Amino acid sequence: MSIRLAESMHSPDKVEILADITVALGWELTGTDLPSVRQAMGLVERFTYHGRSVARDLGTQCLNLSSKSDAGHCAQVILGEADRWLYAPPLNPLTQQMTVQRAQKLARVVRGVNRAAGADSHEQAARARTAPRPPPGR
Repeated sequence: MSIRLAESMHSPDKVEILADITVALGWELTGTDLPSVRQAMGLVERFTYHGRSVARDLGTQCLNLSSKSDAGHCAQVILGEADRWLYAPPLNPLTQQMTVQRAQKLARVVRGVNRAAGADSHEQAARARTAPRPPPGR
């Protein structure tokens, strides 16, 4: 299934993605109960689609942040890492262990992008609260 097909079928919400992250990070690579390649690829596709969407939003949020702020600097680092993994070429050969490892890596990337987007939102809100406001009537 391609990313485009996954996008048109269902756009996962944040709660679903957080649940998927928990599932993927719970897989033991040395265990005997690994998911099938198809199941792991399903999560790879979901994480890729969701991660790209949140990374785009985070990039937009970064435009309003100072590059010297902690949140701005952290977001730039996370976006760099996200860009490397969310646009990585497909796996070849498609083995069970490699697919599970990719799903877990993308789960970590998506978790980081989600956290950074939340941190940036908090910093923007704090800046808005402390920004000077024009006097009423002007």
